[in-house]
Amino acid sequence: MKQRTIRFYEILPGLITWTILISPFLIAFVAPKAVAIFVLLYVMLWFFRSIKSTIFLLQSYFRYKTYEKINWDFLLSFFSDTPPTDDALIPYIDGVKKGTEKEFALKTIHNIRALKNEGSFCHWNQIYHIVLMATYKEDLEILDASISGLSKVDYPHDKIIFVLATEERDEARAIENTKKLKEKYGNTFGKFIAIMHPKNLPDEIPAKGGNISYACAKVADQLIEEGIDPKNVILTTLDADNAPHKDYFKILTYHYLMEHDRVRVSFQPLAFFHNNIWEIPFTNRLVSL
Repeated sequence: MKQRTIRFYEILPGLITWTILISPFLIAFVAPKAVAIFVLLYVMLWFFRSIKSTIFLLQSYFRYKTYEKINWDFLLSFFSDTPPTDDALIPYIDGVKKGTEKEFALKTIHNIRALKNEGSFCHWNQIYHIVLMATYKEDLEILDASISGLSKVDYPHDKIIFVLATEERDEARAIENTKKLKEKYGNTFGKFIAIMHPKNLPDEIPAKGGNISYACAKVADQLIEEGIDPKNVILTTLDADNAPHKDYFKILTYHYLMEHDRVRVSFQPLAFFHNNIWEIPFTNRLVSL
């Protein structure tokens, strides 16, 4: 009985989807006007959802352009033993510097007082970044280009732990790629860790999520053994063809440190689909655009 219940809930999402797709064709023979109204409302719903998505995309893009102008090194310097002096803050407080950067600076000063009072203040240079890249059947050229992009970020590389999560299902390629990438980038970051996800694990679907979960568990055990506090570790998962912005880790670190209950927070960066836009199939390029 329990297995049947579980199976029912596994089927339910697909059943609902197919019911919605097929029912208009069936009901059209009985109540064509009702189907016409349903289709009209459905099209209107997605039209307004498209408008909403466009508004949020524009809002995100303008925020991105604003963030590019902000001095994130200055904001991170508040999270240290030598925060900016009064002389450095006067231009912000007196309004000589205006706009978003001033708002960020004043907000940071105010929030740090609260963080210190509740004992959750943390220095920015205590933060480690795990960058986990899951790969399956990707060519060496793709991985090399992505890691090369990662190596150009403006952030202390000794605080970046790179994890290459490969699959035993593609063992020969994984071993060869790992060997060549370690030779080239082994000393670029604080650590270069390669973890191979075993195939045919019980109760696991062979997919990217299983690879990431397995690699995360292995890396977590290793960091704990080395005495690194998990609260001071931020995990970023990248696709094999991703390349972060040069200030990505600064911005992420700042927002993480500004959170009061930071271990329960996740962040979604703004994605731009132009890294390898001319190498992907036409259909994928159309969706990206």
